[in-house]
Amino acid sequence: MSRSWCLAILLSTVANAQPAASPPALPPDQSAYFSPVDTSGWPIGLSIDDLRELPECGAVLAPPEPGAAVTCRPPIIVGSPHWALGVDWTTGATFGDLATENGAEGLGVELTFPLLRSFELGARYELLDVGLSSAPRVPGSNDLSNQFFALAKVRLFDDEIRRHEWTIGAGAGYALRGDLLGGSAPIVRGSIARALGMYVGQSNAVTAAVELSYEQSLGPQKLSAVLASLRFGFEINIRKPRGLGERAPTPWLHTTSFEVFAGPNLGGGLSLGLRASPSLSLETSGAFLFGYSGGAEHGIDGAAWSLQTGPRVLLPWPAEYAPLYAQLQGGAAWVADDPHGELHAIATAELGLQGFVGCGAVDLGGWLRANVDHGVDVIAGGAVLRTVFGSGVGAVGGHRIGGCNGREPHLATAPPIVTTPEPGVPSTSYTVDLNPPNIGVPNVNIDVNAGGTVSIPKPQPVVVEVDLGAVFFGMQVRIDPRVLPFDRLRGAGWITVELSGPADGLAQFQGQLSATLSRSSIRVDGWTSIVTDGSVVHARFTIWPPGTRP
Repeated sequence: MSRSWCLAILLSTVANAQPAASPPALPPDQSAYFSPVDTSGWPIGLSIDDLRELPECGAVLAPPEPGAAVTCRPPIIVGSPHWALGVDWTTGATFGDLATENGAEGLGVELTFPLLRSFELGARYELLDVGLSSAPRVPGSNDLSNQFFALAKVRLFDDEIRRHEWTIGAGAGYALRGDLLGGSAPIVRGSIARALGMYVGQSNAVTAAVELSYEQSLGPQKLSAVLASLRFGFEINIRKPRGLGERAPTPWLHTTSFEVFAGPNLGGGLSLGLRASPSLSLETSGAFLFGYSGGAEHGIDGAAWSLQTGPRVLLPWPAEYAPLYAQLQGGAAWVADDPHGELHAIATAELGLQGFVGCGAVDLGGWLRANVDHGVDVIAGGAVLRTVFGSGVGAVGGHRIGGCNGREPHLATAPPIVTTPEPGVPSTSYTVDLNPPNIGVPNVNIDVNAGGTVSIPKPQPVVVEVDLGAVFFGMQVRIDPRVLPFDRLRGAGWITVELSGPADGLAQFQGQLSATLSRSSIRVDGWTSIVTDGSVVHARFTIWPPGTRP
């Protein structure tokens, strides 16, 4: 190419370029400012339990790279003081010198301060509602007792990272109550509890516990109570737990279930399951029912506390992931009644469907209870909704493998940057005429006739298909986030989702899936739905690479 040709192009560019406003600046690449760790250096979205088997990082930490595998555990930085708060629902039977219906229920609040790893001090407030018997001039009613305790507890951990522990407690205090309950008096308390929890981050945890306690007033007219409590709470600024850098202890296969009873008889319960085979288990249940005998004047009159045990069988119908179950239990129930409570032998039958979710399951069934003291007398029934938590693969039964194993922890990635043109802002185009004008340059003879083809393959999307859950009789099983391909979805250029399944479940599953992905800053660009005859809801993700789209 001659110098004359270069000069012609330069002069032509200057002559034909149109003045225009500078194009708007592009938004900064926010991924350059994203850090997958918080200000203390702890990985965002991961807990101590996620990193428990990793060695502690050295004094010099490499700069964290979003999305990288976590190979060591940062040092744990804990504030002070270490404290815990719990709120519980308490219910049980009462005995003593007073004329009661032998039943009570109430609410409790506990604030504790773990001074040592295995010892804590605290305080408890309890509002207890006690049912009273009829007297010649006093109709059956109930009365309240406001109870204040100072507590001391010993904690016996079997997995400190997962907050699995037995707790033995003792307390003393004062009860403010009316004359119908014997008047205000000093009171003492002893308890034993089973607790478990889950870390949130590096030094906080949510907890749950089941507690059995005995309370005794020390006034002239003594009132005793045998109570059960279901407590939920949290711990703040937990000390560095034992067991870090080691494998998690192997749990014995069992299930823990929380139950809600509905229908004419309302109540709740807790069950422990021991598995004998994929289809057979032994279930031991404690439950409380309101209005057991009917005609109740308040929440205590006719209430019942029961303890039962018996077999549970899973049947291979209608599907492997949603089998039919049958359960039969026998035991005893203490019934609060006027003028006093009574103990009855009982039996309970239950039939329903179980849907598997990860390491756990959800039951929906119906139940009937009968007194079997003298023959069979059906006395209660209704529907039951049960949430089952398994200790590991196979604990909930069924011929299933996997679905609840942990995965290698990875650092979080930056959310994708989405830019859209501002409305009303015109675009600017630039045109350069490469044909040299006739500017009097001698001996310029240009004949450009060149052709060529550059073929660049179009990037292809990745397709991932997963089963989200199932719908039975209008009830759906919630999505388990662990089945979703988060590692492929984060940072994608374009995502479309095709849902297929029963018509009565597609909208609910789309709402659940959209909310789950949004919490992880993942945006779906297109949704489609296909109605099928099956009960399973299936998702097909089409994922385009960064910077591309259909």
